[in-house]
Amino acid sequence: MFIYTYQALYIILSPLIALLLLYRVDTRKRLPHFIGFFQEEENKGFPKDKCLWIHAVSFGEAKIALEFLKEGLQNNRLPKEICFTTTIEDAMVWFQR
Repeated sequence: MFIYTYQALYIILSPLIALLLLYRVDTRKRLPHFIGFFQEEENKGFPKDKCLWIHAVSFGEAKIALEFLKEGLQNNRLPKEICFTTTIEDAMVWFQR
């Protein structure tokens, strides 16, 4: 019984949650990036061949990804093309330092 109540609330509240997320300026600004569309002037096109694509959903994942990339680059074990995406703006800002 509890699972059905939870699912019903989830369905009913999903539009409200989506509106609250879109209310945030940083979410609206990066919405195309969140769903996989990139602006050509920002990233000069998405690399197509032999690309390592790392997507971090949280700040902790971004920190771990950075350590992974540092180690891989120091040992020449990573491809030249690396694409890093995230859904958290703070993680992207921290990653670009």
